[in-house]
Amino acid sequence: MPRLKQPKTLTKLALEGVGTFYEGVCHLALSTPREYVTEEGSEKESLKNRISALQELLFTCVPWFHHDELVNIIVDHSDVLIEKAKRRYQNAISATNFVFEVHIVLGHAMVILYPGLKHLIISRYPKLMRDAVIHRLNALQSLEVLDLGSGSGGWLTISLTTFVVNGLQHMPNLVSFTLNSDCSDDVLRSLGKHCPKLRHLDVYGSQHVTDQGLAWIIFCKELRSINLFRTSVEVPGLALLLKELKYLQTLYRCNELGQVLEYMTGKYCNLTPLNLREFRCRDASQVQMKLLAKLCPNVEYVSLFHDDRISDLGVLASLENLKVLHLLSADFYSDQVNLLLKRCGSRLSELHMEHVDEIDTFALMDIAQICPNLTSLKFFNCEFHNYGTFQFRTFEIAPFQNLQQLVCVCDCDVEQTVFLLQHCYDIEEIILGPHVGLNDECLSSTLQRNSMQKLTKFHMRHTNHLSLASVYALIDTCPNLQSLTQLEGWNKISNEELENLRAYIRSQNIDLDTNPGLHAIT
Repeated sequence: MPRLKQPKTLTKLALEGVGTFYEGVCHLALSTPREYVTEEGSEKESLKNRISALQELLFTCVPWFHHDELVNIIVDHSDVLIEKAKRRYQNAISATNFVFEVHIVLGHAMVILYPGLKHLIISRYPKLMRDAVIHRLNALQSLEVLDLGSGSGGWLTISLTTFVVNGLQHMPNLVSFTLNSDCSDDVLRSLGKHCPKLRHLDVYGSQHVTDQGLAWIIFCKELRSINLFRTSVEVPGLALLLKELKYLQTLYRCNELGQVLEYMTGKYCNLTPLNLREFRCRDASQVQMKLLAKLCPNVEYVSLFHDDRISDLGVLASLENLKVLHLLSADFYSDQVNLLLKRCGSRLSELHMEHVDEIDTFALMDIAQICPNLTSLKFFNCEFHNYGTFQFRTFEIAPFQNLQQLVCVCDCDVEQTVFLLQHCYDIEEIILGPHVGLNDECLSSTLQRNSMQKLTKFHMRHTNHLSLASVYALIDTCPNLQSLTQLEGWNKISNEELENLRAYIRSQNIDLDTNPGLHAIT
C-alpha cells in the first residue's frame, strides 16, 4: 500500500498564511482605492509608500532562507487576483475599473523585488508582471540566478537588451544567467564586465550572439557550462572559449564540437588537455573521436550520433571517466556496440540507446552482465529481435541490481519485458511505450518475484493488455508508489472504473497521483 498523504508542515502553513495576509492587503486596497492616490491623480505616491512598508514587513518577518518560497506564494496569489479581475471584467466591471484593479494588484506584486532576492525565474510570473519585473532588474543587487526564459521570442531583442544590460551592471554575485532567443553581444559584454562569478550561461536560439560577444565572456573565468545552440557563434569563437575558460565543462548541444577540436589542433601549439566533461555531437568523424580521447580525457558524458564516418566506436573505451553513454543510430553487433560495452560497461551508470538495431535476448543478457553498475537504462525506437531465450541461463552477476530508472519505448515481447523488470529490485521509475509486451498475468508474476519496494513512478501511455487489476496490484505491492498516470490510455479501464479508482484513492488518503498528463522523459 502506498504511503498516505501527510499533513502540511507548520512552516508551509505559516507561509500560506502570509500569502492570505498579502491577498487581504490587496483586497483592502481595491475596496478603498482613493486612499492610494494623491489629489493630482498622476503619481501614486501613497501606493508606493504602502508597498514599500509591506515589502519591509514581509521580508523582515520571514526568515531569509524562506524568501524564495515567499516570492512564489506572492506571485501565485497575484495571479489569482488578476484572473478574478479578468472574470469580473468579462461579466460586469468597466474597462477603467479593470485597468485600475490590475494596476493595484501589479503594484502590490512588486514587493517581490526585494534587494536581497537570490533567484528570479521569469516563467513563474504571470505575463502581465514580466515587463514590470524586467524594467526593475537594476534593483536586484543580490541576485544569483536570473532566468528570463525566451524573452520576446526574438521579436524585441533591442528594447529588451537595454533593461537587461542596465540590470546586469548591478549584479556582481550572479552565477547563472538564462536568456533564450533575445540575448545579444551587448548583454554578453555586460556579463563579462560585471558578473565575474558567472558559472552557467544559456542563450539558446539567440541569433544576435556572435563571436564578438564571446570575446567578452572569456572574462567570466568561473564558467562551467554554456548553451550556444542555434546562435550565430562559429567554430573560431567556440575554440576561443575552450582555450581561455579552464573550468568549462559543458557546451550544450554543440554539434560542431568535433570540428572545434580539429580547429584547435591546427590553430594552437602545445595544446593542453581540456576540462570538458560532456561531449554531445551529431556530426563527428573518426578523426574527431580520436581527438576527443586525446584532448578531453575527463569526459564523463558522451552523446553521439553514429554514421558511416565513424568506423570504430571502440575509441570511446579509452575515456577512463566515461559514465553516461547516449548512442543514436547504430547496430548492436555490426557496429560492435557489444565490444565497446565489454571494454567500458563496468564504468557506465547510464546507457541510452536510440534507434539501435540488432538487440536480441543475448544482447539484453550481455548488458545485464557487462554493465552491472547501471542506474539508468533507456531504449527508444530500438529494433528488438526475439532470437534467443532466457531459460537455463545462469548469471555470474545478478542482473540490474543497481538499476533505478528503466525506459523502454520499443516493440519488445513479453519475455524480454519481464526479464528487464523482474531483476531490478531498486527500481524507482518505469516508463513503458505502447508496444511493450506486458499483460496482467505477466505483471502480477513479476511483482510476486520483485515487489519493487522503491518504485515511485510507473508510466505507460497506452496499452491494450493491462486492466484495473494491474493498477491495484501496483498499489498494493509498491509501498512508495507516488505517480501512476496516463491511465486514460489503458483501453481495458473504463471511465467509470477510473473515476471509482480515484474516489478510492481520495477516500483512503493515499498519496498517489493518477491525474492525466504527459510526463517528460529525460
